[in-house]
Amino acid sequence: MSGILNSHSASARITRAIGLFSGVRIVGIICSLIRNKAIAWFIGPAGMGLVVLLNSIVDLISQSTRLSIDQSAQRDISQTSESNAVVTITVVRRWTIWLGLAGMAVTCALSPLLSLWTFETIERWPVFCILSVVPLCVTYSNCTIAQNQGLRRIRAVALSNVVGAVTGLLVAVPLVVWLRIDSIVWIILAYGVSSWLGAYIFRPRIKSITLPRTEVVEKGRSFIKLGVQITAAVFISQAFAYLFVLFLNTYASTYTLGLYQSGYTLMNSYVGIIFSAMVLEYYPRLSAQANGRRRLQLTASNQLNITLYILTPLLCVLIVLINPVIRVIYSEEFLPIIPYVVLCCSGVIFRAVSWCMAYVILAKGDGKAYLTTEISSSVIGFGCNIAGYLLGGVVGLGIAYVAWFAAYTFIVCAICKRRYDITFLPRTIVISAASFLLTAAFSLIYLLLY
Repeated sequence: MSGILNSHSASARITRAIGLFSGVRIVGIICSLIRNKAIAWFIGPAGMGLVVLLNSIVDLISQSTRLSIDQSAQRDISQTSESNAVVTITVVRRWTIWLGLAGMAVTCALSPLLSLWTFETIERWPVFCILSVVPLCVTYSNCTIAQNQGLRRIRAVALSNVVGAVTGLLVAVPLVVWLRIDSIVWIILAYGVSSWLGAYIFRPRIKSITLPRTEVVEKGRSFIKLGVQITAAVFISQAFAYLFVLFLNTYASTYTLGLYQSGYTLMNSYVGIIFSAMVLEYYPRLSAQANGRRRLQLTASNQLNITLYILTPLLCVLIVLINPVIRVIYSEEFLPIIPYVVLCCSGVIFRAVSWCMAYVILAKGDGKAYLTTEISSSVIGFGCNIAGYLLGGVVGLGIAYVAWFAAYTFIVCAICKRRYDITFLPRTIVISAASFLLTAAFSLIYLLLY
């Protein structure tokens, strides 16, 4: 009886977390749309292009210098109670300051080169010195949110995200109206400071203790090592994605690349809200149970069950309404991506399965295994996409998406079985198979009638 009650309790917590963070994500999307609309209205395409360009540079530096500490340290915090987390959080906070200052220093040091690459002159280096504050703010924000996640302070995470998004918007719109094109740098800075503000207001009220620097370095070594491996996996994945973009742009055309990118973005945006909402509650809960094989298996299986209960009907609805959805989000010119998106819906089931099991590897702190799975995924995805396009064009890319995540699912599950003796429960496997067959049937029927 207690097992059933615990399962229902976990399901209720997961459902509440999904509802809460889906709402937060929607608020963030709305704020982003309003900001982009203001930039488009008062500045035009040049403003939008400059935002994308400067943001991509700042994001790259921030991601490189913070070494994914927000993900790796969260695991360590999750494995301690709030009363015993003082030492761990003190170590994380010290490393946060060091890595944030490193991001700031790297941006300032590279400012002449960044100015030359971006504006074809070194005279605009002060722009990047101003933006160097952003990596510091973002590192603090992400690491503070990770502390809240590790301590299961889910409401604090949600509120800090909302405060950051809304405050950034309230500052950005007047700046756009007042300064026009000159506002772009200050808007990016404002969003960075706003994210820091939201995180600072809702930070864990745990007073840091004094620790020697050598102890801080030693205690932080484990999550820094894992963070480096996560960062390496992210960069390898991005590199293969970029290589395929170059291939498609060269071998096919910019038009075909635009179709592919719009379809891929649609899938990531549609499904990403659910995955982003779930991971904020799932990862710390999984990390806290990382040393118990049976509990880890039950947690992963329960998470996948709920994920599929939510995703499967949403994917079926998307398949049925894909024509009007694309017309509303894009335009009639993008209707050729319909076969790609419809086929991808079946692949999302495999993506959900692999997603739930991949976090088992992270919860175990097994950076080598995680890096291996992500490199394998990148290589397989790159190969499948090229073969898919050469053999079947845009439709082939949809089939490649399914094959990619099916292979990745097999690899992740095989590693978890071999290294940790963890598999999904039989009931979860049946639910996964049923979800795939249902979405595949919807996809096939739609394409036959399309």
